[in-house]
Amino acid sequence: FDSNIRVLANQKEADAKRLLSLMSLGATHGTELTFLIEGSDEALAADQLLQFCNDGMKSSSMPQQGE
Repeated sequence: FDSNIRVLANQKEADAKRLLSLMSLGATHGTELTFLIEGSDEALAADQLLQFCNDGMKSSSMPQQGE
């Protein structure tokens, strides 16, 4: 995307287009993320990011107790 995409978590901010920047957030399962998207294709970027997050939540399941 051409838009600038930032992720906020744990009182830190990262460039969503840079893996090491994202890793520096220290986010783990259950961490609340906030996305800031600005640019010419921000609506499309937001829609795709929402879809990605929703698909990821469906496909990743935490093991249940006793499994």
